[in-house]
Amino acid sequence: MSRIFNRKRREAAASGKVLDYLKYAVGEIVLVVIGILIALSINNWNADKNEQARVKRAGRVVMNTLRQDTTTISFIIQQFEPRKELYEKIMNDQMPLDSVENCGLCPYLLTSIVPMKLNTNGYNLTKDMETDMSSDIDSLVYNTNNFYETVTPMLDVINKLLQDEVQGTFDDWKANQPWFKNWRNDVRDAAMNEYLAEDPVFKNRIAYHHLLLYNNFLPALEQVKEEATQLADQWEEQLKE
Repeated sequence: MSRIFNRKRREAAASGKVLDYLKYAVGEIVLVVIGILIALSINNWNADKNEQARVKRAGRVVMNTLRQDTTTISFIIQQFEPRKELYEKIMNDQMPLDSVENCGLCPYLLTSIVPMKLNTNGYNLTKDMETDMSSDIDSLVYNTNNFYETVTPMLDVINKLLQDEVQGTFDDWKANQPWFKNWRNDVRDAAMNEYLAEDPVFKNRIAYHHLLLYNNFLPALEQVKEEATQLADQWEEQLKE
């Protein structure tokens, strides 16, 4: 087509028909502009398609890691929920010496904790994505980022409180309890059983541990599990489209 315009333009120029020359020149420019616009449109379409593919890849990672995290949370809850009654019995002086001697968990209530840390592989893919909230998937990316930015620091705080309390227990026992070495070797003596049954500091620590676990940690995990499940379900639905 451009060859035709070039020939016509040369013929018009040679014959001195300026107006015809200008028409052919303008026509050639219009063709070039149209070609550029088509190329830009194709590039934009490809860019949009690539961006959609990138978001969906990130969404799959988010969905899978959220599913894994909810499984881990369920495991932690199952580990600690049955112990609640035992904590409360100790706090309420309902564990006499003979009961303590037959209590396999009692020596470990203050020294066992399973911190919960979310897998952020998916969030690392979505956190820098620009969203203008103009589509469902934009809203989902925003909600994903908001979830991780809210939940992660909350869990970090609770984990730190629990870890500090466990470390405090170890430091106290190491410095003040002669039976600590035996306990470390899974040997319980009479002195330790008396401590577990009667020591007021131990019962105070149990009360604080109970507060952290059952008034903070486990309720937070239940809420995180619910929100993570909803978010994973939304991504699963979005990825079907």
